[in-house]
Amino acid sequence: PDICAHAGDVLVDTGAQQHMFNDRSLFVDYKPLTGRKQFVYTANGSMAPVCGIGTVRIPVPAFTSTEYGLAATTEQRFVIELHRVLYVPTLAMNIFAAGRWARRADRAIVLDKRRPRLVLGDVHIPLHMPSTGTLLWLSPQRV
Repeated sequence: PDICAHAGDVLVDTGAQQHMFNDRSLFVDYKPLTGRKQFVYTANGSMAPVCGIGTVRIPVPAFTSTEYGLAATTEQRFVIELHRVLYVPTLAMNIFAAGRWARRADRAIVLDKRRPRLVLGDVHIPLHMPSTGTLLWLSPQRV
């Protein structure tokens, strides 16, 4: 089975409709859901309760583009800000809905096996795939 390389990595899911995180401490803005219970269906078909919604900021390494590709010498810190993120504490991992993120015209997902990445304007955010896996992971910078 696919496993992430580091604790805290975020699964990049091209089929997910919503960003979903299981770690409440990652939310910089949070509103608990009240009233009628809400649930999401997980990949295995089970239902998981949604406890709240908010904003998550993910600090990631990033590179600026040049005419000839990625300039590895220009690594910088970049923050991906996700809004309307569901807090689902029973999920096994945090999920980044790549298709939802890429809906804006200035964003793209490059699924190149050698250099998979998210692109936001001229900023390239590397993704990683463990050599034995098929899933893509976004690795937050350790601060």
